[in-house]
Amino acid sequence: MITISNQEVKTILSSGKKKVFSDFVIIYKKNRHGYPRFAFIASKKFSKRAVDRNRAKRLLRELVRKYFGYLSNKGFDIIFIARKPLLNRKLQNLESEFLEFLKDLNNDSKVNNQTFTSI
Repeated sequence: MITISNQEVKTILSSGKKKVFSDFVIIYKKNRHGYPRFAFIASKKFSKRAVDRNRAKRLLRELVRKYFGYLSNKGFDIIFIARKPLLNRKLQNLESEFLEFLKDLNNDSKVNNQTFTSI
């Protein structure tokens, strides 16, 4: 799993597409690399306890690891931002939201790969 640099994270946060779920927010943008890159954010606003922030990022990383096969051929930079309800969830509860995101991502990659010709 390849991570995104801090400067690139700032750029993606300001110009990427956003999907908001109850447990996390995903911001993504097409990249020129041809493979996915990830960033996981759980700020002190999420929880003051480092153990909680680390657990949230661990859950999100595991979600990506489990479904990486669906992402491996897509060239997107994807940022996950944890939200407070995530603390009380298990991995199985997060999967339905993530699968919804994968459908949207698949639709976006199909639209971006099509070539439109004028008549």
